[in-house]
Amino acid sequence: MSGTLGDAPKQGRNARSWWDRWVRLCRYKLVIPMKRSPHSPEHGARGVMIGLMWGLTPTVGIQMVFCLLTWVIAKRFFKWDFSLIISLAWTWTTNVITLVPAYYLFFLTGQVMLGWCSLYRVTQEDRFLTAAVDAANWLLTVQDADGKWRRHSFMDAPHAYHTRVAWALLETYQLAGEDRYRHAAESNIKWALSFSGRHGWLEYMGFTPDEAPLTHTIAYTLRGLLESARFLPDVTATEAKDLVLAAAHKTLRVYELRKRVPEDEPAFFPGAFAQDWRPARSPSCLVGNAQMAIIWLKVYQLTQDARFLNGALKMLDQVKQTQDLSSGNAGIHGGVAGSYPVWGPYLRLAYPNWAAKFFADALMLQEALMEPLEISRAPGVGT
Repeated sequence: MSGTLGDAPKQGRNARSWWDRWVRLCRYKLVIPMKRSPHSPEHGARGVMIGLMWGLTPTVGIQMVFCLLTWVIAKRFFKWDFSLIISLAWTWTTNVITLVPAYYLFFLTGQVMLGWCSLYRVTQEDRFLTAAVDAANWLLTVQDADGKWRRHSFMDAPHAYHTRVAWALLETYQLAGEDRYRHAAESNIKWALSFSGRHGWLEYMGFTPDEAPLTHTIAYTLRGLLESARFLPDVTATEAKDLVLAAAHKTLRVYELRKRVPEDEPAFFPGAFAQDWRPARSPSCLVGNAQMAIIWLKVYQLTQDARFLNGALKMLDQVKQTQDLSSGNAGIHGGVAGSYPVWGPYLRLAYPNWAAKFFADALMLQEALMEPLEISRAPGVGT
């Protein structure tokens, strides 16, 4: 017992001494040499610039090699110098830990553009439109010649769900009147449509090319096509809408057939689909369910086919059934999980805020569509 107590201060001293040695090492080998460097601050700043430039390229694993090559070429042929050590350090802004969130930010650019456009319409404050225009200009600089976005994209791969980014560009085009945005968005829509298959299926709807896409990213793709069609020339708009209608019919059929007997409610929607709309994952993706309900409600608006309204209402009722309204945890109470069951593979044991966002969007659209129907059926109306 006394030996254990006697070891505790020693362990604490060892931990502190290890930390102190590390701090001293950083100070004497990194901080002091930088302060005493004979080079100008611009020399170090150029190193940061080069390191970040290579760090933000999809070359994880060989970025430091490119920094070294840049340093050799710049110094030998252009008499231009920068701090090689600093540039090598800054390549580590993207690594195996930061790679996914860094590249995912590309898709989020399109997401926030939609918000900025909506805020500008409501407030007429120029700062929101300016932010959307700046983001649109950047998107044009990283777009491939065939219309896809690959650079700075998740896993450095093209994705059909970038149609949602095209939609954001078109919203910005409508406000700013810049034709370049419309042409870039149309180019991306045409690229996505070039990979269409039977029954409204599209390749590249998943996070990676070889995986069965989640309903979450499928709905992203379909929503991007449907909303973009409002701005596109007739031929492209018709092709986009026809694909979404075909996909909506097929997914609704899959959903309605998930019954043991015709009188039952359908089982929960599959969480992912393989090619030709074959269910590929049993646990349901609740985020995708709310998004697919929005797709079906939008299709009902276009076609007045009540089957889509009925399917969306049932889908949303099932999402409601998963809400925990008894939990004392504010992060769970009333929230929508990523998957059902909650331990399903999409965001296992998590309640993402975008699940609540899409669920709220779907409920508000449902309310707007149901209100005229309820008024028309009210006693005394139309008599």
